[in-house]
Amino acid sequence: MPSPLAWNAGRTWLYDISFNSPVIYLLRDHVTLITDLINDWSSGPPSAFNTFVPTIYIIKFHLKQFKIKLYVGDHNVIDHPHSDDSNSA
Repeated sequence: MPSPLAWNAGRTWLYDISFNSPVIYLLRDHVTLITDLINDWSSGPPSAFNTFVPTIYIIKFHLKQFKIKLYVGDHNVIDHPHSDDSNSA
């Protein structure tokens, strides 16, 4: 990753991610996992001032011809995630 020449200068990292025709399955457990990860990362110990380096992350997602299948119901138990018939309730 690129680093500036100045000591502890700010950094900007760009991630440009493209997907063509993805099928995204989102389960209720995925939402819980993402929420827990965000809570863990934001509540970490404070970093020391002399080792802190300001960093800006720019993440761009490009989805072309995508399908999102949402299985986030409380009572929707997923036994076969690729079967639309058994997961429609």
